[in-house]
Amino acid sequence: MLQVRYEVIEEYIPRIGGSEIGLETMYHTCTAQVNLDFDSDLDMMNKLGVGLNFQPVSHFNRP
Repeated sequence: MLQVRYEVIEEYIPRIGGSEIGLETMYHTCTAQVNLDFDSDLDMMNKLGVGLNFQPVSHFNRP
């Protein structure tokens, strides 16, 4: 979904001498963030362990 910020950046980057590579990078990258609450050290270690075990699955089908 195209957002207004991309239109603003498309106009701004050429004005500051940026290249097409910067725009391509912007369109072809993404990120995900996960925030977890924990109530003890054991709870934190268990959640961290699950997250670390999930990493290979999240990168399984990438080029």
